[in-house]
Amino acid sequence: MEPDSIPIQMRLAAIISDAKAKGIRVVFVQPEMSQRSAATIAKSIGGRLVTADPLAPDWETNLVNVAKSFRQ
Repeated sequence: MEPDSIPIQMRLAAIISDAKAKGIRVVFVQPEMSQRSAATIAKSIGGRLVTADPLAPDWETNLVNVAKSFRQ
């Protein structure tokens, strides 16, 4: 079965299950992408959503902020 043919709810359930099993607590998302699914995953795992912008004009500050999120 092709990934695109799997209903979104099934894919989200699989991602959530995997994240819980691995103890993941932070979901990173790029600002230009839809944050709806990422927010659903973060909420379901009791984690938080962090925006990471690889195209940020102030890339140095962005990189430091993402690194801090990884450390936490």
